[in-house]
Amino acid sequence: MVAGCSDGPEHQAETDREEFVDEEAIGTDRLSSPLAAGPLRFARACSPGERVTIASVGDIMGHEAIQKQAYARGWSSLWGNVTKFLDDANLTTGNLEAPTAYGIAVDGSLAPDPGRVFDNWVYTGSPVANMHRSVATALRNASFDYVSTGNNHALDRGRLGIDRTLDALDAAGLKHSGTVRSWETGPWSARVHRNGSDIHFVSCAFSTNGIADSSDQVLHCLLETDRLVSTVSSLARRSDVAAVIVTPHWGNEYSDTPNEWQRRLARQVLDAGATAVLGHHPHVLQPWEKYLTKDGRETFIIYSLGNFISRHPTLTLARRSSILLYLGLTRGSNGKAFVNGVRYMPLYTRYTDRWNVVAIDDVGGYRSSRDLSTSMYGEWNVRYPWQPVRTTPECKQSSGIAEDSAR
Repeated sequence: MVAGCSDGPEHQAETDREEFVDEEAIGTDRLSSPLAAGPLRFARACSPGERVTIASVGDIMGHEAIQKQAYARGWSSLWGNVTKFLDDANLTTGNLEAPTAYGIAVDGSLAPDPGRVFDNWVYTGSPVANMHRSVATALRNASFDYVSTGNNHALDRGRLGIDRTLDALDAAGLKHSGTVRSWETGPWSARVHRNGSDIHFVSCAFSTNGIADSSDQVLHCLLETDRLVSTVSSLARRSDVAAVIVTPHWGNEYSDTPNEWQRRLARQVLDAGATAVLGHHPHVLQPWEKYLTKDGRETFIIYSLGNFISRHPTLTLARRSSILLYLGLTRGSNGKAFVNGVRYMPLYTRYTDRWNVVAIDDVGGYRSSRDLSTSMYGEWNVRYPWQPVRTTPECKQSSGIAEDSAR
């Protein structure tokens, strides 16, 4: 156990557990390996108010091996090991990195739908991906409440592909933002209500991989920064909105260092009124930090959450290492939420007899992957599997701090 984190009983040390052996070779990425500066804590951690905990993961990829396994063995075979940790939070988010558009072939033509099978015509992997719509229901069953659809694969099945993807997400009860149907002009945000708080999510994409957005269906981070900032500002000014969370698709692939454009855009949306920025796209982890806005609010940025589930053609430790982030919010007396703290679980996408993502401290082993995560985010902020979700372990719980309630 880490000093200061006495949320649960002592458990067997991670280093004493069984080491799983992967059947796939692991390559290497060129990483600069940013290091944690120390525990990440927030000044208003122990302030009273109603609390909400958001669990967030990175990219949910539609690679060929992932789809083939899902159709043969069920989507839960990919992430069933960590569903219990997603469900611990009040709401869960991720980035859906492919359309879920039935009956549209890779060349854009209409085609008979093959059902839950990877036919490499309707349902294909990267670089032009499409997944069976059953993934939406599976994500909802795995405790996901919201997914970003604003990413560089949003238009992989064209205008109709976005329409059908959003139909599938709505049918499954999954909230979404980043794209709109071809006949819609918005809204560019998704509302999730938890513990008396209305939390709005706003997603944007840096690119659509060269596919023209002829019907203005994607919120573009770079080309439409003014619209993004204006959307955030308008939401933040509303008295009924407790928090605005921006989930941008940005950055350089396979780089663990955020670029200057990411840093600048994060500060723009936070200064406009956002509470936190939860980034994705690089497919590897990037650092987190606090940011003090121009109006004096303490906000949070994580530049990349890495991959949640994936099978990249080039397997590397960094592309298979990610985290489950827990972001804690407290709604103050003015109705606005502020960040009270963050915790995380190191995750790893392993291959034994199947691809599946695991919490490393739950299964043991994968020391190099765990070291990659903890060197970037620090040991103090780790949430261990046997601990309850508390984003402020430094605080003594009292009647003045409302505990996170169940979903």
